[in-house]
Amino acid sequence: MEWIIAASVLWGATTPLIRRGSLGVEDAVVSRGKVAELVWLATRWQYIAPLALNFCGSLAFVRALQTADLALASPLTNALALMFTWLMGWALGENVSDPYSMAGVALVALGSTLCVMSS
Repeated sequence: MEWIIAASVLWGATTPLIRRGSLGVEDAVVSRGKVAELVWLATRWQYIAPLALNFCGSLAFVRALQTADLALASPLTNALALMFTWLMGWALGENVSDPYSMAGVALVALGSTLCVMSS
């Protein structure tokens, strides 16, 4: 279970940070092509650090698949990652407090709880 939570936290918490780290890529590489975009992103620690942590989340997910039931690990990891993405976005001041987002997070929490209880 700890690998599922680790993968969820690493995937979910880093998504808003990756999004924030890539801000400005459109302005920096106007009409220079994809290579210039990749170079610009690769030289920004604000993008690379959360991306590396996100990759660590993928390693944790592989470990979760090795140690937990597939029917539980995959949906639970992805559902919790969505919750952690919402929480990190909220913590960073993103506009995530609309009623539909909050209801979605509540339903994900309920569904995750039911998955764990049924296994």
